[in-house]
Amino acid sequence: MRPWLILTLLLSLSTAPATLAADDPPAAQRPRIGLVLSGGGARGAAHIGVLAVLEELRIPVDAIAGTSMGAIVGGLYASGMSPDEMQAAIAAIDWRSVFDDAPPRQDRSFRRKEDQYDPLFALELGWTGRRMLLPSGLIAGQKLDIILRELVLNTYDITDFDRLPVRYRAVAADLADGQAVVLRRGDLVQAMRASMAIPGAFTPVDLDGHQLVDGGMAKNLPVDVVRGMGVDIVIAVDIGTPVGMLDGSESLLGVVRRTLDVLSKANVGEQKKLLTDRDLLLEPDLGTIETASFDRLGEAVAVGRRAAEARAADLSRFSVSEAEYAALRACQRRPRLADPMVDRIVVGGNRRVPARMIERRMTTQAGRPLDLGRLRRDLTDIYRVGEFARVDARLTRADSSNTLEIDARRSPGARATCASGCCCRAISTARANSTSWPTTGSASSTAWAPNGARSAASAAPWGCGRTSTSRWSTRDSGSSIRR
Repeated sequence: MRPWLILTLLLSLSTAPATLAADDPPAAQRPRIGLVLSGGGARGAAHIGVLAVLEELRIPVDAIAGTSMGAIVGGLYASGMSPDEMQAAIAAIDWRSVFDDAPPRQDRSFRRKEDQYDPLFALELGWTGRRMLLPSGLIAGQKLDIILRELVLNTYDITDFDRLPVRYRAVAADLADGQAVVLRRGDLVQAMRASMAIPGAFTPVDLDGHQLVDGGMAKNLPVDVVRGMGVDIVIAVDIGTPVGMLDGSESLLGVVRRTLDVLSKANVGEQKKLLTDRDLLLEPDLGTIETASFDRLGEAVAVGRRAAEARAADLSRFSVSEAEYAALRACQRRPRLADPMVDRIVVGGNRRVPARMIERRMTTQAGRPLDLGRLRRDLTDIYRVGEFARVDARLTRADSSNTLEIDARRSPGARATCASGCCCRAISTARANSTSWPTTGSASSTAWAPNGARSAASAAPWGCGRTSTSRWSTRDSGSSIRR
């Protein structure tokens, strides 16, 4: 072979890697950035202000890990909501009503209206025939669940959190041993709720046989979780309540919150030690805004914005070009889809809840697009019977079919109440605890009506369609619950 030909071949081989690298997408050439959002109740609204500044500075967010309120804000952002949309959403919510599971007085039955005048307290007790049952929390989160489901409806067909517009993890704690539980797949709303189920305040979330509560007691600033997702740089936002002196006026829930603050203080310190010189820590000074200051959410958002703006020079080193950020935003921003079709409705929950009791109160029907307003009224109508601890609805997708799952869990005191003559007394309980509704007009429970027209986006999981996943660590892969 001639010398000049050999030289030409060697030169072409030596330049091949550079040519391939130039053809890689821009995102593969820049460092991956992970965002960590801590818990802190109402103080967590500061995360929205931080996110707004990150977008203004064109800082890409490739992965999010959050705890408690950080899991809520992170989950909404990962689902495709913008900071402006989140701020508008929290401003429109009547938070005093959200933390009161009882339906409005005008929607209660006569017997439940009488309960309002009980001389002692409204703590509902149950009796199994052998022992007394106490509720596992003061709040079941009935109204909060409905709100969250409405906000993230466009992700109803996604059960792998790596397929959300932004990769996401929520951190809860196992009530059995207090260990951190990382949620990476399943029901997004259930994951967010589990992460903020404050013990004693919210009832625990039952997931895969585990009773999950607020993750702040185990890992309130999950730096190691987002690091395990394969990111190169971490931006951590700590909005935890400083531990100070008690003034002697703490309520029951105040004592619970303070206990969580003390527990989280130690684990937050351990997580901060994992930050490197390449990472960035933001600690918004929220002053007198407390974990329960839901009437000051707007102030918390503003504080978060100011904290991020004060570190704009440090944050700017993570910025990308306008063109690259515009492409990323178009990929991660949530599209507005048409109302999904409900192909069938399944009623489940506690075995002792007659399915017919739920069915006859539902106006939502299979074979029609989901009407969120109608569904909200249906769930309220079922819940106002007063025999259920919570009533939830979840839309799932499998085999090109959408199923609306109604989950009604009876409250601890329901058995004693039912035995004394509630409205379900005459209803036979011999039926199976789960039943499917056929489409209106169908002669058979297995003859479903056509699904009807759907947009392409609603017919398949949507996300950024990353060109390569090889750079992402799989250390946290596995079941929905991971220690």
